[in-house]
Amino acid sequence: MQTDSVSIHYTDTTKYVYLAVYNENSWKPIDWSMAQPDGKAHFYNMGTGVEYMPVIISKDSIMAVGKSFLLDVK
Repeated sequence: MQTDSVSIHYTDTTKYVYLAVYNENSWKPIDWSMAQPDGKAHFYNMGTGVEYMPVIISKDSIMAVGKSFLLDVK
């Protein structure tokens, strides 16, 4: 599988940001990044051709902090 890096801008003040994939009728977090002071989170070696959703995790739920996107092959 080809991989690529991606940086996302988020609007929440949480310490961690996750990337989730849609599987079994829900978004499932598969990778995480520490939130940076500039409002970005960086993810490395992510599979291309996959749709991801940036999310945060609270005690009882997973909440989107951006729109889903397809990581295309460059």
